[in-house]
Amino acid sequence: MATGNGSVSKIYTLTPHPDNRLGVVRWSYRMSSKPLRAGLVGAGYISEYHVAALKPLAGVELVAICDPDLSRAKAIAERFGIPGAYTSLKEMAAATRLDVIHVLTPPAYHAAVTLEALELGLHVFVEKPLATT
Repeated sequence: MATGNGSVSKIYTLTPHPDNRLGVVRWSYRMSSKPLRAGLVGAGYISEYHVAALKPLAGVELVAICDPDLSRAKAIAERFGIPGAYTSLKEMAAATRLDVIHVLTPPAYHAAVTLEALELGLHVFVEKPLATT
């Protein structure tokens, strides 16, 4: 899979994990030498769970967070050592190189934020529902 901005030609390859007991499918990821640069869109309570999931990953660098309430974005950024805090995805994408974003907004905004990110050439992680209608 290529990154949205073309900086890395191959991000990961999925291969079955050799420890496949009990018929459970497991995957191992082979990352490129460059980490994925991730941003969060939304600084509500769910952002803390995504930070906790992303921070320990060797192949991911959490570089920014945005929220219309800048004080919320700054609070999460300071609490978890995220370098950048912004008020919009457009501002965040212009200020820092991103490969992927996590959409952590209320469900009514998932589709709009996802489309904006795709138009910016970013990969997107969005939880259900993708859209409310």
